[in-house]
Amino acid sequence: MTSLLGERKLPHGLDPALPDLGRVLDPVAVAARFQEHLGPEHNGAVAQCSLEHVRWSPGEDCMTTWRLTIASPDGAATTTMGAVLVEGNGVRCWLWTEDPKLPGAAAASDPARVGSWLSDVLATRVEIRRVEVVRYRPRKRCVLRYTTDDPAMALYGKILAGERCGATVSRIGALGEGLVAPIVAAESEWQLVVQRDAGNRSLRDLAYDDPGEEIAAHFHASGRLLAGLHDGTGPAGPVWRLERDAAALREYVPFVERVEASLADRFLRGVEALGAAGGSGGSMVPSHGAFRVDHVHLGAAGPRLIDLDKFCHAERERDAGNLLAYLEWRYIRDADSFATIARLKHAFLSGYREAAVAPLDDARLDIFTGASMLKVTGRCCRNVRSAEWDRLPALVEEALVRIGVDAEIVR
Repeated sequence: MTSLLGERKLPHGLDPALPDLGRVLDPVAVAARFQEHLGPEHNGAVAQCSLEHVRWSPGEDCMTTWRLTIASPDGAATTTMGAVLVEGNGVRCWLWTEDPKLPGAAAASDPARVGSWLSDVLATRVEIRRVEVVRYRPRKRCVLRYTTDDPAMALYGKILAGERCGATVSRIGALGEGLVAPIVAAESEWQLVVQRDAGNRSLRDLAYDDPGEEIAAHFHASGRLLAGLHDGTGPAGPVWRLERDAAALREYVPFVERVEASLADRFLRGVEALGAAGGSGGSMVPSHGAFRVDHVHLGAAGPRLIDLDKFCHAERERDAGNLLAYLEWRYIRDADSFATIARLKHAFLSGYREAAVAPLDDARLDIFTGASMLKVTGRCCRNVRSAEWDRLPALVEEALVRIGVDAEIVR
C-alpha cells in the first residue's frame, strides 16, 4: 500500500485542529476503514489502497482520494476509488459511486445502461465490456474509461457536478476536433459527457530518462497545438489577468506558513511583485487555463487537449509559462534531468513559435512561469506532499528570479 507522502512523515502538530490527519493519510488505516465501510455482507477484501490526491484546508478539513483494489474469495479483483474526509468532528469515507454531488454515478458506471444509451444515441450497437475509474475528485468530477467490443472505439466519460456538463459540451463543440477529442454523446440527467479516446498516453507518461527524437517531436507538436488554441476564436469564457493569479496565490499563504514560515515570507514577496506587474500585459486569447504535460494526450490523429474545465481568456504566455514551470519543477527534483528538460522546453517553444500568429513576449513568459512556480509551491503544501517539501525553497527562489525579485538561488 502506497502514499504520496514518500518516506517523510508529517511534522508534529502540523494541524492541531485535525488530530486524525496522519491516520487519514496512512494507507493501512484507510484500508481498514474502507473494509469496515463495505461491511461484513460484502464478499471481498480491500487488498490494495493507494493515495492519489489530497486537498487540505488547515484548521478545517482534509479530503483524501484513494484507489482501491478489492479482492473476492474466488481470486478476482476489481478496482474502484473512494474518498476519506477528516473534519474536527471526526472521519468518514465513501466510494465514488456514493458521492451525493455525482448522482449520475450509478448509471454512468453500469456497462449495460451505458451501452444501451449509446446504442440509442448513435443508432448502432455499442457493447461496453469494461468500466474503469481513471480519476476522481470528490464532490466535483469523475473520469471513466469505457472499453467497448470494438477495439477502435475506446471512450472516456466525465461526470461533472452541478451544471458543468452543459458548459463542457458547448466549450468542446466550439473548439473543434483538431484541438480536443470529439464528443460522442452527453446525458444531462447523469451529468455525463462521453468523448472519443484522445490517446492512452500523455506527455507526462513519456520516458523522460530517454530523450530521443520521438519525445522531442511530441513536445514540438504540443507547442503547435497550444498555438492553435490561442489563435482560434474559441468560445466565450472568463478573462483571467495576472492580478487574478496574484489574488489566487494569496490563498496558498496559510498552507506555506504551516510548512515553513520563512518560506511563506519569500512566497508572499513574489505574490506582491506579481500584483504590481499585472497591468502591463498583452492581448487576451483563448486559453486552456491549467496547461500541463498531463493535459496533452497523444493519439493516432496527433496531440489533443483534455480537461478544459478552467478554460478562460488570458495572455498567451500564461499557458506556456505553466507548462514550463512544471518542467522546471521536475528538474529541481531531479538535477540529472537538466539536459532533457532543456531540450523539451526548446522543442515545445519552437513548435509554438512556428505555428503562432503572434510571438511570445520573453519577459511576460518569465513572469507567468514564476507565477506558476509559486502555484506549484502552494499546491505541494496544500496537497501534503511532504516528501517534496525540502525542494520548495529552490522552487520559490527560482520563481522570484523569473518574476524579477532579488533572490538567492538555492539548489
